[in-house]
Amino acid sequence: MLDNTTAHDAIKRALAGDQTGYAALYEAFAPGLHRLCYSLLFNREDAEDVLQESFVYAFKNLRRFDPARAAFKTWLYTIAISRCRNTYRRARPALIDLSGALQNALPAPKSETPDAAYTQRSAVERVE
Repeated sequence: MLDNTTAHDAIKRALAGDQTGYAALYEAFAPGLHRLCYSLLFNREDAEDVLQESFVYAFKNLRRFDPARAAFKTWLYTIAISRCRNTYRRARPALIDLSGALQNALPAPKSETPDAAYTQRSAVERVE
């Protein structure tokens, strides 16, 4: 994990176009970010997708990162959490309202009608 000073140096290198800055940021933060995504999504493939999407977004918007407002790790994790929420919303099955179906009166089986109960009771009495 990079400390704040080393992370800021890597960010400066990345903003200057040095690919080693991007690589240093990815190597330092990817394992922890993957654990976070997996702990929220419980799916390895989705966690890997969100990890990649988060880094792509962060690297494209690296100029917008403000170290006075938050640490790079906090900013990156916030991006990932937002992406995890979006993934969860897309993957969640639609909810179905069953209350209408449960309120319908279902007819009793023929064996449980009052006439059937009387006939069965009469047959038992005759046998006894």
